[in-house]
Amino acid sequence: EDPWLPTWEKSPMLLDDYLAKEGLEKNRVNKLRWMLQCNMGCQDGTFSTRKDELAHLNGTATDEDVLHSYIDSVDPRSSDPWMLEFL
Repeated sequence: EDPWLPTWEKSPMLLDDYLAKEGLEKNRVNKLRWMLQCNMGCQDGTFSTRKDELAHLNGTATDEDVLHSYIDSVDPRSSDPWMLEFL
């Protein structure tokens, strides 16, 4: 058994397979979508919910804003690396 595969996912999907299935190009935003949906056990709407939250807070939000919000949550140099408290 591969220790890097999520135990809750009986048939984990590889990134390239996910991108092909969804018709997406290989970039950091779509890799985050794959991580949320296929590795972290998140619901399908997690990415869009975060985008809606950011739009509510900032007036507007892009897919890149969502990506950076996740990166900033674990970057010790960011203004609010709140996720580090849980690691």
